[in-house]
Amino acid sequence: MASKIEIDRLAHMANALRPDWPIRSLVTYLAREHVARGYQDLAKAIAHIATDPATSTPARLGESGPWWPTLGTTSPVIGPGRARCDQYGHEHYPAHNCPGCRTDALTGVRLPAPLPEDYTDAKTAAAEGDR
Repeated sequence: MASKIEIDRLAHMANALRPDWPIRSLVTYLAREHVARGYQDLAKAIAHIATDPATSTPARLGESGPWWPTLGTTSPVIGPGRARCDQYGHEHYPAHNCPGCRTDALTGVRLPAPLPEDYTDAKTAAAEGDR
């Protein structure tokens, strides 16, 4: 997951390669559409499309193409040395900047922890015993 500083750096890089792409627009687009992607993957993809003469706008990042690695997963990859969020349902986000926790804080809604496996078995057994 790219941080705000990393998004800013990528926008400046893309602008250096393509001066017709404004930095502010790049920051907005990257933060809105690609913040969940890994920094290194995003940097490679931007460099690829910015140097491609067939590309007219950075919106091409939203398309699939050779600029995106095929990892077999769409969840963000957390790099070495980064802790994962310990909240239920947020395990695939980094702990220091978890978008799930930010969303929960803004909405006031938090996912409940899953029920233990033996809970449903006990409820089922009790319900069957009442018949």
